[in-house]
Amino acid sequence: MKRPSTEPPSIRQIAKQFGISRAVLWRAQQVAHIPAEEFERLIESDNPPTVTQMVEIGRSHGGRPRLKWSRALTSLKRAWAAATPEERAEFVAHVLSYDGERR
Repeated sequence: MKRPSTEPPSIRQIAKQFGISRAVLWRAQQVAHIPAEEFERLIESDNPPTVTQMVEIGRSHGGRPRLKWSRALTSLKRAWAAATPEERAEFVAHVLSYDGERR
């Protein structure tokens, strides 16, 4: 029997658990390169860019994702590792029920 890892799951492992494809994960990581102020301005505009356009904008910024994004992912990984199976199931149900509307 394989012992469970004490390491938090990787971003790819978390994405896989949520049914997020590698392509979608890659797009999200590219969009994460966009500075927060620019991202907000773009999505709040009268003519917001498509996901493809957002990916291109993110790629033009290059480099690593913003530090806040990295910290958020690290926090998520730690919380996931510490969560009970019931808490994980509740989180997954919440994510899957999200309809894309801002609250």
